[in-house]
Amino acid sequence: MNPSWRDSELQHTVAAGTWIERQLGRFPTTAVGSLVPLGYEAYARIVRPAESVDEKGNTRWVRWSDIARSRGTIAHAAMEWSGITAGAPQGFLRTDPPEPTSLVSCWEDQVVELAALSRHFTETADDCWFAFWEGNTAFEGISPTVPKLQFGSFNHYLFRGAVERASEDFRGLSPNAWWPEDRSWFVSAHVDFPSVYVGGSEAYIRAVVNNVEFEAWTVASDQPITSDSDHLNI
Repeated sequence: MNPSWRDSELQHTVAAGTWIERQLGRFPTTAVGSLVPLGYEAYARIVRPAESVDEKGNTRWVRWSDIARSRGTIAHAAMEWSGITAGAPQGFLRTDPPEPTSLVSCWEDQVVELAALSRHFTETADDCWFAFWEGNTAFEGISPTVPKLQFGSFNHYLFRGAVERASEDFRGLSPNAWWPEDRSWFVSAHVDFPSVYVGGSEAYIRAVVNNVEFEAWTVASDQPITSDSDHLNI
């Protein structure tokens, strides 16, 4: 079992994150830059794997690209779940799951890998910030005197620690954003979207996209990420 953040580690200042709101983009529809601050050299999308539980209760994880291949749809950087699964019968991941082309780790293990990779692309890997959206009922009872960081119209509780703590939960929930003190990269795991978006140097994004643990694609900061933005699978 992974360790967890403790209530006593809640930060009582949010000044370290006020830059985020200033650098988020304003787009006609929600885009990558609505979640990850503008100004980075490059951006990537990491698609969280889909969970497939068979009739015997066995779980395995499936890449979206494998689902697209099995459904005859197109895997691409802007694919959306509704697009790649168009026409699929309800429960197909249980009754007729696609065969993965390679071993797929659960998302929790992928976060561990992402944190380890990210350590090599910052000078402040032991001093990172982790933001948890306040809206979950798991956070009821936290003192109203604890300050919250607002960005992207959401309020967040802040924690501080080494990058490896990205895999730690707070009251059973994972961080919705994390970044190092030197801001050399930024990871957004927004509660409303099934993918994780990251920004950083070209070398960092190249390392993310080329890592076989992830199903990752380079994206532009203005790429729409709403459920109706998959124009190749209509």
